[in-house]
Amino acid sequence: MLRDTQAAIDAVKSVGPVGIIGFCLGGSIAFVAATRLTGLKAAIGYYGGAVVRFADEKPMLPTQLHFGEKDHSIPLTDVETVKAKRPEVEVFIYPGAQHGFHCDERPSYDKASSEIAWPRSMEFFAKHLK
Repeated sequence: MLRDTQAAIDAVKSVGPVGIIGFCLGGSIAFVAATRLTGLKAAIGYYGGAVVRFADEKPMLPTQLHFGEKDHSIPLTDVETVKAKRPEVEVFIYPGAQHGFHCDERPSYDKASSEIAWPRSMEFFAKHLK
């Protein structure tokens, strides 16, 4: 997967600064990409359950992560581990939100959390993709 991600970055980097954003598995890939791949300027991950397994790896670029407080597949203890090991990463926890809180096609969609997280993500990209 990282090979494909690097190929995608390489294919578009001549157009301008490249950011990566991912959801669920993609959220974990975005975090790992920030620690291992080249050509990125910023990374954002939403509810990446595997991030904790890579928390010892330091991102090489600004990174932001979003988690739901009530995500049954990602314990808050994992999120707290990530926060402790990666203090340079922006980590946000959305009260009452579940896994997939940003997807409006899922029963777990949380409009209030989504309306905070998405603008926060776009502001992060606006700041770092210059």
